[in-house]
Amino acid sequence: MKRCCKLYVLVKAWGILDQMDFKKPAVFVLVIVIVFSLIGCKSSNPNGDFTEISKHLAQHMNQLDDEDGVTLVGFAADPKENVFKIGVGYDSTMTNLRLEQIIEGYLSDSVSTIKESDWHQKLKPYNIIIERIGVVKTNFPVIAHKNEGETDLTFFIS
Repeated sequence: MKRCCKLYVLVKAWGILDQMDFKKPAVFVLVIVIVFSLIGCKSSNPNGDFTEISKHLAQHMNQLDDEDGVTLVGFAADPKENVFKIGVGYDSTMTNLRLEQIIEGYLSDSVSTIKESDWHQKLKPYNIIIERIGVVKTNFPVIAHKNEGETDLTFFIS
């Protein structure tokens, strides 16, 4: 058996290999590799998706900012609360229908480059809060909201 293999050295250091015949250590090593692979994949996936989506949402803020009637934009994300907050300031020329179209277009375009391109499905595991910014300094009015597990935004604009 080659002593240059790092896993062999690790197992040898624990004294386990000396107590087993050749077949048992091979099975033991295989089980360890599979367990560590599964643990690594499970723990990295949720945070990886949140981070990737957050990055895409932040990168597409210019799309909102370039729209007629939009005066201010902002973005925040909190992985502990599983929430994305999007701030949109707009003037009196903005209609409710146009605002809804702009927001849904932004969400669609932001996730279009990610594996699952339908924003309704890709953002289903997360909370989304869209707030009107620029009018007041605190307690921004919520214009739209989507709870974790839901696929559609509920708009609160009138």
